[in-house]
Amino acid sequence: SAGKTETDENGKFTLTIKLAKSQKANLSIGDQYTEMFLVPGDSLHVVCDYSDFDSTLYYTGKGAADNNYLAAESLQDYDKKANRYSFFSDAEQYKRYEDSLETANNEFLKSHDSPLFSNAFRNYITTTTKYRYINPRWMFKITYDKATKKITMRDLPEEYFSFLKTIDLNEQQSSENTEYSVAVDRYINEVNDAKVRKTILDTITEIQKNKMLITQNYNFRKSILKGRVLDYQLTTFLKNTIGRFNSDRKFMDELIEDYKTVCKNPEYIAIIDENYARANKLSAGKPSPDFALLNMDGNIVSLSSLKGKVVFIDYWATWCVPCIVAMPVTHKLIEKFKDNKDVVFLNVNVNDDFTKWKNFVTKEKMSGENLYANKEQSDNLYKSYNIIGIPHYVLIDKQGKMIETNADNTVKTENKITIALNQ
Repeated sequence: SAGKTETDENGKFTLTIKLAKSQKANLSIGDQYTEMFLVPGDSLHVVCDYSDFDSTLYYTGKGAADNNYLAAESLQDYDKKANRYSFFSDAEQYKRYEDSLETANNEFLKSHDSPLFSNAFRNYITTTTKYRYINPRWMFKITYDKATKKITMRDLPEEYFSFLKTIDLNEQQSSENTEYSVAVDRYINEVNDAKVRKTILDTITEIQKNKMLITQNYNFRKSILKGRVLDYQLTTFLKNTIGRFNSDRKFMDELIEDYKTVCKNPEYIAIIDENYARANKLSAGKPSPDFALLNMDGNIVSLSSLKGKVVFIDYWATWCVPCIVAMPVTHKLIEKFKDNKDVVFLNVNVNDDFTKWKNFVTKEKMSGENLYANKEQSDNLYKSYNIIGIPHYVLIDKQGKMIETNADNTVKTENKITIALNQ
């Protein structure tokens, strides 16, 4: 659910939103924003001083207790503090830091507990606090060197990941909670997915590898989860799979058919049906969804205006470390075709700050045509191109039709560009 309104000359506004169920929300006023929790039937009155937004935010009315807690907790900045894993090099020191922060967060919740909390919010904030520190602990294994723009993996002992054993894999009432669902996903990744990748033979084709990975990871989830947690995790896994792998229609049809015999939630099934239908519209030979975006010169460039040329699209953002790491590889690809006017490389910046985008493109002297998508345009691109995460690459032929909706930036794509140029 979403709503938008304007403030009057006195800085007042009224907004009514229809909710089907309790959920997290974001309140944005100008360039200030805060997290909220809304329950159907809430009637909130919010007061704040825009110049000191976070410190003066205060709610009255039905639902006030839930949101005053979130306003108070935001001042403690637990999320930001928890995600400072890149500041540490010693695992034991980092563990002590996270332990102390988690203790402080639990004590804060205990001291600010209120009998006026709604049941939905109590479940949400208890689960969020319980699982907030799982993902940062897991992320400690990944390091990023800004100087070399390289991602490396720490060589951590197996016992380091003992924190994953604290996860209740079938906490049914928390199945859709973001922190909980990510925690379950990290458990599965460490216990199964990463190990499965190591067992797959290099002698089989890329498509065979992907099908084997998908099948084994899908079945592992079925074997350890149940109820609403199983429904949610299978739906998330399939949604991501559809977004990245749609090269074997028969395989995907059979997988989704099995999913529909397992999943008991019709809303989830509808999500998968919608994503799969969208993915099929993006299969090879289908028309590419058009867009028109701002370039560095302030002009609008549309995809349709580039018909007659082969187009490679790189969806990226300045805050996306994998995007930055991949750029030198993409640059090599661009260099291969720098003298060919029949191929265009579009760097489409999504979900980012306009000024940061312009400064980054200028500083890095990014090759290709650089385009910026605002929030609304980014949302449309994610939907129309079935983007799950970035970087995301797309390859389009001279007729404006899809060659590959989940391309890469390697020699494989170089070969496909060469073939497309000769057609």
